[in-house]
Amino acid sequence: MATLSHPAVMSHVTEILEVAHSILRRTGNHDLVQKIMILEGYLDLRQMNPDRTYDDIIQKALDDLTALVHLLLEGETAEINRQSVRSVSRLALPQGI
Repeated sequence: MATLSHPAVMSHVTEILEVAHSILRRTGNHDLVQKIMILEGYLDLRQMNPDRTYDDIIQKALDDLTALVHLLLEGETAEINRQSVRSVSRLALPQGI
């Protein structure tokens, strides 16, 4: 595992947090709030105590948040697909086609 000081890893953390905050604005999901707060809390601890390593616990918090973000995005995608199918099914094809 790359350490959290590696720019690519921190970029991934930042991206997941941005997506999570975007979903949170749309949904107000309580579980998402908790997972965001946990990850951000560990990131703050890491900055306050640079002599300690929080990499493992931050990685777990990131994994938990990433899993929930994926689940919520899949749910949103499924709902969009259901709405699209309903819209298409309401369209009547002309006779003879």
